[in-house]
Amino acid sequence: MREADESQGSDNSLKNYARGMDVGTVVYNFAWVSSTKKSTSDERVREFSYCPIADGFKKFGEEGVKIGELFCNHIDNADIQGYNPEYECKRISSLNLNGLCRLHFKKK
Repeated sequence: MREADESQGSDNSLKNYARGMDVGTVVYNFAWVSSTKKSTSDERVREFSYCPIADGFKKFGEEGVKIGELFCNHIDNADIQGYNPEYECKRISSLNLNGLCRLHFKKK
């Protein structure tokens, strides 16, 4: 995604990164149930009430949820770091443990 934005002359800002999560994109409309709670040029909070990845881990019981927690605690931060290392993502709550996944993207 970073390379595509750069090849089109777009910067790798949080706004451009978030474009992939916004309403109107096929994957997120089809598979995830989410909403944006906060969005500024350097910060974004996104909440998910359904995630097919979390649901898949949950189908494997308690051990699956544990593995899912390890995966989910790192994947979104790794993704934003690959897009722009000036940003980070912290997972504030978990869908399988708290009933809601809340991701907080922000500039470091």
